This record gives sequence, structure tokens and C-alpha cells, in this order.
Amino acid sequence: MKSVARAVHAMAATRSARLVRKETVERASTVESEMSPVSVTSGGTFLLVRAKPGAATNSICEIASDHVSVAIAAPPVDGKANAEIVKFVASVLGVKKYDVALVAGAASKTKTLKVEGLSRDEVLTRLQDAL
Repeated sequence: MKSVARAVHAMAATRSARLVRKETVERASTVESEMSPVSVTSGGTFLLVRAKPGAATNSICEIASDHVSVAIAAPPVDGKANAEIVKFVASVLGVKKYDVALVAGAASKTKTLKVEGLSRDEVLTRLQDAL
């Protein structure tokens, strides 16, 4: 009985390692030749944002090689800053609020947003225009 459990555990570990390798290869294949805060995968267009809550006004502060710094007037309480980031980024990009979604980093200053309906170049151009 114990040997069956060990065999099942070994098979699960091997499958898990294969999935991790596959995910790493997929990520590596989607990396552009240059560093960018915007990435495109088979799942869509993603924007890496570093939030600065509690600012006087909403603004795009910086477009760095790996993130976009966004100052947000809302406080980081009860998800108010997250909602304001989604609303502000949607307005900067010229898309509807429901076309921008927070997919990671709800409790972190570094957040990942998914943007629907725009290409990588369109997102970068519109962010540059907002600086």
C-alpha cells in the first residue's frame, strides 16, 4: 500500500515539474527582445504597474523598463486604490473600465493588469502620451 502511495506521489511530482517547465518556456518565448512593462501572451496583453497610493492627483509618474509607476489619489484602504488604478489606467488608455482588470497584486504595490482590445504597441504609445 505504501509503495502505491509513493508511486502516485512520484508521478504527481514529475507532472508538476513538467508543468512548471512548460510554463517557463511559454513565458520565455513571449519575452520581447527589449524589456517592457507590457507583455503579450496567449492570454492577452498585460501591464505591470507599481502603485503609489495617497498622491495629490492621479498621474503616470514613470515608464521604467519593467513597470509603470502610477500615482493614485485614493488611499490603500478596502481596495479603493485598486479600483482607482483600474479606472485611471482605463481612462489613460482610452478603453472602457471593464476592459482593464486587476489580475494579480491586490494587496501589493506591484500589480498586474490585463488590458483587452489593445496591442502592446498601442498600450505603450498611449502611456507615453500620458507622461
